Amino acid sequence: MLDKFYNLFKIKRMLVVGGGIISWSFVQNGLVDEISVILAPIANGDPNGHRFFTAKEPYSNSNDTAFQLKSVKELEYGTLWIRYSVIKK
Repeated sequence: MLDKFYNLFKIKRMLVVGGGIISWSFVQNGLVDEISVILAPIANGDPNGHRFFTAKEPYSNSNDTAFQLKSVKELEYGTLWIRYSVIKK
């Protein structure tokens, strides 16, 4: 699919907005160069709440990915926009 986006439409950068499984799939396959997180001062105690990354079996430590802080910007109401670069292996 990504090859088609690039070859047919010349799309070089893409914003992926999804749940933990789709986010982890892109990271796991080396398709992410930046992570952008919005941290809002709201508490949710739901133990089944959404997670940023959700790995599916089979698990592998070879897929671990490290991130480096790129920037932090304070938005309205104490909300933070945090950006990380992926540290290439």
